Amino acid sequence: MLIARPVRTYYMSTLVKAYKFDAMEFWWMFLAAAVLAVLITVLSLWAGIKRLKKMEI
Repeated sequence: MLIARPVRTYYMSTLVKAYKFDAMEFWWMFLAAAVLAVLITVLSLWAGIKRLKKMEI
């Protein structure tokens, strides 16, 4: 089946282009994830130590 050149050109131009991932656009998300990870780690360690001190066998 032959496709007319203008039609083929139109559809080729409207194809979705691959998205190029640029990490610098999302630096604040990476920073927020790192801060949350550290915060969760520190808080869980603090809560665990506090609980162990309460048990003090």
